[in-house]
Amino acid sequence: MSDKKSDKYNYSIAFMKFFFSFCVVCAHFWQMLSIDVFPVSIMGMMTNAAAPSFFVISFYLTGKTYKSKEKSLLANRLLRLSVPQISWAVIYFTSFTAIGMILNVIKIPNDFVIRFTKKDLLLQALFGSDRYLCPQFWYQFVLIVFTILIWCIYRFCEKYAVKILIFLGLMALFLQYSGINYRLFCRFEFEFWYPLGRLAESLPFAVVGVLLLHHAIPAKTRKHRYYAVFITALLIMILSYIKIIPDPEYGFDYCGIQLIIFTISVFILFYAIPFEKIHEPLKLALKVLSKYSFGVFCIHLGIGMIWERIICYYLNINTGSFIECVMIYSVSLALAVLIYKIPVRFTKLLVT
Repeated sequence: MSDKKSDKYNYSIAFMKFFFSFCVVCAHFWQMLSIDVFPVSIMGMMTNAAAPSFFVISFYLTGKTYKSKEKSLLANRLLRLSVPQISWAVIYFTSFTAIGMILNVIKIPNDFVIRFTKKDLLLQALFGSDRYLCPQFWYQFVLIVFTILIWCIYRFCEKYAVKILIFLGLMALFLQYSGINYRLFCRFEFEFWYPLGRLAESLPFAVVGVLLLHHAIPAKTRKHRYYAVFITALLIMILSYIKIIPDPEYGFDYCGIQLIIFTISVFILFYAIPFEKIHEPLKLALKVLSKYSFGVFCIHLGIGMIWERIICYYLNINTGSFIECVMIYSVSLALAVLIYKIPVRFTKLLVT
């Protein structure tokens, strides 16, 4: 690879993909006992901001897609989003059913009993959030909805697209703080609760990603990187310990203005840090970790469930530690690399 090409690689985005994919693992498997103790409190906020940060990153990186008039770009984008959601639904359904059958045959009680139905598979494939399979794919469902929404806004109202997005973001906040969003969806079952309830909570982060690109804010902050790092780091410290802006009384985990400010601060902080100046071996490692971050997101829940519900249960190993999250992340990363190495284009779409 030439130096010129290498220089164009965004190591700040790469670091964010790696870091927040690990935060997703921590969000699901790390039991933070001392949430108010430094640096656990900051890491706790980082895990909460993982999904919001991925929305910001995604729409910051794909902003040019929405300005294009070519429907093929939208079709390709939707294909890349839909294939993993449907495929992993089938993979989890098949794998968990097989595990339950095997363990039942050898007389080992387990949570992987044959309890899945075609309804579970269908709901997982459509909404990405079946309680028994891989509910983390609610994110993928919301991403697909926002991709279509924002493309349509730019396609039919390009002149007012940014203003419309800002209005929709503000309306989403109104739905959160008025309690309307929660009352609309809290009555539904789990499979509909999160993917639908989190639409209004996630939309402001998608809007932020588009606005960051539209106004070239990350590039501007790099010109004043020392001020940006100092101010955002200070904000992150304060927001991790003090609830400055109250959250809505009820929600689906990603509501409130303070989380938006925290997520923006984290994005700008990491973007301002000159990761491109680190040593070459670290750059290479960052590229690999970033490349397979989506694979880790897809795989980690299955690995963690097998680890906790089978291995830890029968070996009487304590669960919920930070080391456990590192292990789950590492195994998921290794599996993602192995899947990518299969010489079929389809498998590459599953992990990258």
